[in-house]
Amino acid sequence: MLSAIDQTKDLTTMSALIKTAKAKDLFDLMDNVTVFTPNDAAFAKLPEEQRKALGTQAGASDLLRRLIVVRDLRKTDLADKSHTSLQGAVLKATGGGDEYRIGGAQVVCGSIRTANARLAVLDQVPASG
Repeated sequence: MLSAIDQTKDLTTMSALIKTAKAKDLFDLMDNVTVFTPNDAAFAKLPEEQRKALGTQAGASDLLRRLIVVRDLRKTDLADKSHTSLQGAVLKATGGGDEYRIGGAQVVCGSIRTANARLAVLDQVPASG
């Protein structure tokens, strides 16, 4: 999963976040998880104060754990359901067909299968609750 994130041009901020959180081992050890991955434009939309907090190990780790669901979620698993993240946050999924949202964020590219995970690229950092 890490190599897929590292090799995707539009996920450089997510890659940096994983390094800041020192979460490489966490990502390497996981299997059959879904990672809701905001793209670079999504991170750029965050207020400066939030982006600054993500520059710390604690802030980066907290967000990463909020973006990971310990379950391999396919598109059909996203239709109007809620999923609990590794951090314990509830991520509400809405939509159907080709239009899905996670915590209000649009899934711009979903169901990307990697060796040990499934990625869903989002257009904003999702809200929990």
